Amino acid sequence: FACCFMRRGLCCLSVVVRPRAEALCGHAAAEGVLNKVREDASRLKQKYGHTPGLGVVIVGAQEPCQRYVAQKHAAAEALGFRSFETVLPEHAPADEVRACIRAYNAKEECDGVLLQLPLPKHLDARDLLSSIAPEKDVDGFHPLNAGRLAWR
Repeated sequence: FACCFMRRGLCCLSVVVRPRAEALCGHAAAEGVLNKVREDASRLKQKYGHTPGLGVVIVGAQEPCQRYVAQKHAAAEALGFRSFETVLPEHAPADEVRACIRAYNAKEECDGVLLQLPLPKHLDARDLLSSIAPEKDVDGFHPLNAGRLAWR
C-alpha cells in the first residue's frame, strides 16, 4: 500500500511492498539434497576408498525410537553409508553409554555419531551428548556445535 505524509513541508510517499507467498515443494528440495549426498558419498568411496559411516547409540527398547532408528539406517544405506548400532538396556549406567559413544568417536569407519533421545530418566542427556566428538556430532547437540549453530 502507499501513503503520503508531510515532512518539513515536503510531501513524502511511503510504499510498503509485501512479498508474494510462493509455495515450495519440500519433497523435490529434499530429493535434491539426498541426491547430492548420495553423489558425494559415492565420490568419497571412489576417490579415497572410504564409505561414510553412521553410529547410533540407543538406550532402552522404546518401540517408536527403534522404528525411527530403523528408518535412519535404511536412509543411510540408501545413500551409500555404513550403519552401526549399539542397543543398551534401559538400566545401563552412564559410564557404559559414554564408553559406546567414545568407541564410535574412535572408530575410523564411523564419521557421525548419534545418541537417540529421549534417554531414560537416570541418564543426563547433556552430559552424554557432550561426550560425542564435535566433528562427529550428527545432531549438532554437542555444546560446541550448539553454540556454533546459535551464532549463525
